[in-house]
Amino acid sequence: MEENQFIYRGIIFEDEATMNDAMSIDADLKSRFEKLETLNRNEMIELDNHLDSIGKDYMASIITCYKMNLNDALNEVEKRELGNLGGTLVGMNLEDLNLVHSKVLAANYNPDNMLEYNQFFEKADRYAKNDKLEQLFQNVNNKDADEFEVVEEEFTAIYESGEYPEDLISKYTLILNEAKYNLKLQAVKSSISRIPTMSLEDIVEFKKLLSEINDNNLVSECLVKAEHRVDELELAILDEKCEGYADMSVYDLENLKKELATLSLKPSNIRSYDEKITVAIKENTAKELEVLCSNINQLTKEELALLLKQLNTYTNTDLVQPYFLTVVNRINDMEIQYLNFVCKGYESFDAAKLQSLISSLKAQNLKPINVNPYIEKLTDKLVGAEESLITDKYGDLAQYDFNRLEEIQEEIKEMNLSEALLEKYTTKIEDLKIELKNKELEKYLDYAASQFTSMNLHLSHFGVPKNSPALANKVNQATRVYAQNRMKYELPLILMDGGGDDGFFMTLNGLYSKAYPNSPITIRDIRNVTYTKKLLNFVMLIQTSSEEFAIPFKCDKNQIVNAISVVRNLVTFINTNMAAAPSSVICKECGVRMPATSHFCPNCGKTQ
Repeated sequence: MEENQFIYRGIIFEDEATMNDAMSIDADLKSRFEKLETLNRNEMIELDNHLDSIGKDYMASIITCYKMNLNDALNEVEKRELGNLGGTLVGMNLEDLNLVHSKVLAANYNPDNMLEYNQFFEKADRYAKNDKLEQLFQNVNNKDADEFEVVEEEFTAIYESGEYPEDLISKYTLILNEAKYNLKLQAVKSSISRIPTMSLEDIVEFKKLLSEINDNNLVSECLVKAEHRVDELELAILDEKCEGYADMSVYDLENLKKELATLSLKPSNIRSYDEKITVAIKENTAKELEVLCSNINQLTKEELALLLKQLNTYTNTDLVQPYFLTVVNRINDMEIQYLNFVCKGYESFDAAKLQSLISSLKAQNLKPINVNPYIEKLTDKLVGAEESLITDKYGDLAQYDFNRLEEIQEEIKEMNLSEALLEKYTTKIEDLKIELKNKELEKYLDYAASQFTSMNLHLSHFGVPKNSPALANKVNQATRVYAQNRMKYELPLILMDGGGDDGFFMTLNGLYSKAYPNSPITIRDIRNVTYTKKLLNFVMLIQTSSEEFAIPFKCDKNQIVNAISVVRNLVTFINTNMAAAPSSVICKECGVRMPATSHFCPNCGKTQ
């Protein structure tokens, strides 16, 4: 040992004062630990806290020795305290048990020392919970509905807490359900005597209760009595609603019938009253109709029209129809009588008077079936009177050229003619214009045909030529090859080739080719027509604003330029001269207007 060093309990101190301090602390601790066995847990914890408070480094090893002794003694005390406490838990009620357990948990005992106590607690907790449930369900079968509801609510809270063992919950759930069923069964039995005085609402609730009862005999007995009570109540309701129904008006009876259909009553009960009301409606309808129509011949037309509206409100058509027809015939007679009067001598009327009379008749509320024949006669007379003016002024319209016809058409519009005559001359002039354009086109086609004698190109004037079987056969073949029945309702053929596999034909609307089987190339869309050579054959190139079409075309090389020129010029001619001329013939099948030269309707395909 070096000089000026001191040793105490194997610890080296640098100075004597420090060693003396350690010796003093050690002496105090020895004195305290001599009484260790007499200390309780709290005093031992205070002593442990004292050891922690010393906090001198040179005392660390000495303190550790004291700590070890203290921990051993503390463990023994905790085990003894917890063991004694655990033995007192069984038999406590749940509230006291939870209070004690909370204090134990708050005391922070060593978890290892808690093992035995926890076993005591779990056993005591189960006993306490079972005891609480037993107290809750005590005499549960003898409780009334309000008392049972309290039990059920408390048990539900226990179940939802999740703190009770599943086997206890299952056990008491069975007890609860059995008690609930017995309570319902008792409620049913006690309600039987009240069935004769129950309301409909009471019966509904009673039936709900019956649906939960397993006693079939009891349920059947109660249902029979309940249905009998329902019949009594519903028939009383129906008696009150239908009181005096036999003397009601048809309007009120039908409203009553509708009201009965909306009632939530048994169909069998409603049916008996519905049948009575139906009979009353029929009987009262006959009575009311007889009164309403007793003086038909004395009524004005306006009164008769009002009577028709009244008759239309009745639903029994078999009874109403004879009266309805009588009134209709009376109105027709009155209108015919009036029309005969105002149109008497119309043959001598001038155009102004005819026009005034026609306008007057159209403005009046007359039936079309009555007034239209008179308007047609007056219109025909008016057209004849007006037509003489046009004939005197223009003579035969067929003598004029296209431009003059357009001028005359505008002049006629300004003459304030009747609609019928205006339509007649508009149609006539349009037909003449079409005829002029068609003649122009035919001349062009004749000229084009004269230019080609060796090429396989044929021209057809509007459809299959009846005077040329060979050409007709080629037209039909081209239709099958190129159009595949898509031409059925289109305008007649204009141009076609006779090649078969490669080629095309044109109409006023489109150019058809096997190369484009889904749809024709619309003539209006074509911007240019050229050609190129591909392998041994020529290909016609048709350009629209958005794309280019290549169509195989068999043609002599010396004729290709002329052939393409014909197609190009024909497209130009159609787009320039054949713009949307109105039709002049009406299809008898579907009513669509079409060119006078059509062999079939472009809308329905009907042969003309």
